[in-house]
This record gives sequence, C-alpha cells and structure tokens, in this order.
Amino acid sequence: AWHVWAVEISPTPDGPRFEFFLDGASYGSYVDTQHNWATSDPQATWDIAINQAVGGDWIGDPDGTLGYLPNLGRCSIGGTPPDGCTTTGINRVNWTDPAAAQYAVDYVRVYVRP
Repeated sequence: AWHVWAVEISPTPDGPRFEFFLDGASYGSYVDTQHNWATSDPQATWDIAINQAVGGDWIGDPDGTLGYLPNLGRCSIGGTPPDGCTTTGINRVNWTDPAAAQYAVDYVRVYVRP
C-alpha cells in the first residue's frame, strides 16, 4: 500500500521544530535545541535520504530476538526490561522473498512556504 510521509520544519523560540506525518496524521516531533543545523554554511544544501535502514546497534539485529533492543536492554514496545517482550504488531520479513521485502518510492516533493 502507498503512504504519504511528510516532515514540516518550523522555527520555534527553542530551535527548529521537525514534525513528522504519516498519511496526514502527525505522529511525532523533535525540537533541535542545540541548533546544530543552524551552524552549517548558509549556502549548504539539504540532502533527503530515502532509505530503508534495517538493524544496527540502536534498533537491533533483524535476525535477533523479536521485540528486544539489545543496545538499550529494553523491549521495543513499552520500553520495559526484557522479561517476555510483547511482539504484537511486530513481524519478521522473509528477506529472501522480494515480494515480502519490497520498498518503493513513487515521488518526492519539496515545498517552501511563502
């Protein structure tokens, strides 16, 4: 199924606010209180990364224990200690089946508000 992802960047007194949307519904935001992006060259460009990152030290091994984040020592749902982590809504992908592991991007648009 196709989905629409969006990120709105807006100024706030504490720093730039990044708000994330999925299919028009806001699902999280982040305020860069360190103003890290404001210290770069004003002529620098922004690169949009459109990827599907799987695994790693932070989120866990895709072949590891389902629902457990080893780097944090916590369950991915609820953040509780790893004593019987729930796996509701978490599913493994058969990486050898291209139909099960498909990732497609139809288009990318960038808007600037006046």
